[in-house]
Amino acid sequence: MVMVKKYAVWLVLVLTVIACYWVEAQDEPADDELEVTAKPRKATLAKQGTQLDSNNLLPVNTGSAAFSRPQIVDEPENIFTMFVSQADLNQQTVEQEIDPPPENPFKFAGKLIDDGEIVVFLMDGQKNYSVKVGDVLEGNWEVKAITPPLMTIKYIPLNIEMQMQIGAVS
Repeated sequence: MVMVKKYAVWLVLVLTVIACYWVEAQDEPADDELEVTAKPRKATLAKQGTQLDSNNLLPVNTGSAAFSRPQIVDEPENIFTMFVSQADLNQQTVEQEIDPPPENPFKFAGKLIDDGEIVVFLMDGQKNYSVKVGDVLEGNWEVKAITPPLMTIKYIPLNIEMQMQIGAVS
C-alpha cells in the first residue's frame, strides 16, 4: 500500500509538470504575431512630443516581447502624511531651524573648598571665573551642580545641560 502511494505521488507530479508545459506551449503566440500596446498618460506624452493614435494606444516594438512604459514626470508624494499631525510637521521645521548648542567654552583650572562649599575656577580665553552653584556666566551658562568629579552647567537658551570633569575631592 505504501509503495502504491509513493508511486501515485510521483505520477501526479509528472502529470502536473506535463500539463504546465502543455498549457504554456498553447499560450505562446508566434513572434510575428506579438504586438504590445500600452495606454500612456496624455500629459506625459505631450511633453515628450509623442503622437497618439485615435484609440490612445501606442504601438511598441513589435519584434520583441519587451514592454515600454511612458516616463513618469510627476513629483513623488509622501504617502504617509495623513499619519503625521500638522503640529508635528511644524515642530520638525522649527527643530531644523534651531542651531546646535555651542561647545562648552570653559576650561577647568582648579577647585577650592571654602567653608564646606566648593568653588570651581574656570577659564574662557583671557577671562577667568570662580563659580559656585547657581552662578550665571556670560548670561548664557548657569552652574547647576558641583559634585566632584563632575560639574553640571546648563546652556540657558536651549535648556541643555552639559557635564565637565573637575576631578575628585582631594
